[in-house]
Amino acid sequence: MRILLLIMSGLFCISSFGIAGWIYRIGTDSNGNGPFILISCFASLSAITLGWWVSLYIAQRQSTLSIITQSRLSESYLKQVQSFQQAFPSGQKLTSDKFNDPANEGARHGLISVLNFLEFISIGIKQNDLSESVCKAFFLKVFSNQWYRCSEVIKHMQTHTHSRTFENFEYYAKKWDSTLQ
Repeated sequence: MRILLLIMSGLFCISSFGIAGWIYRIGTDSNGNGPFILISCFASLSAITLGWWVSLYIAQRQSTLSIITQSRLSESYLKQVQSFQQAFPSGQKLTSDKFNDPANEGARHGLISVLNFLEFISIGIKQNDLSESVCKAFFLKVFSNQWYRCSEVIKHMQTHTHSRTFENFEYYAKKWDSTLQ
């Protein structure tokens, strides 16, 4: 998204100068109002571009808050969190042996759901669909606590399934909380 904004900004600047030169060349009337016409056109283009950027910024923040609100109100997500927290009490590091214990089947699915949600948030931030500053304000402790608790299990999953499992979640947990480095 940032690359798109940079490209759009560059195209805007190039087109503004091109249009400005064209208007200046043909827009000078007998009274010498060419510069005023040029300034008014440039101001109009600037206002349009600024409005577009502000709209994009507001839409990103609104989508971030919408996802956060929906996650907090989702009954299925809250049930998954509850089953995970009952089997794996808060503050304890989760080992791969405890995670793979057949007695913890429901909690394992709950944990995977929580980690999938955090990975979803991380990918949204990475793609600039979600606001990193808003997500960090809401999820800093969640990310750092879940990484602290589940890092061994995630590393086990990365070793035994796919090396990129929950990599975005890991990246933002470490980025936001320097104590996890």
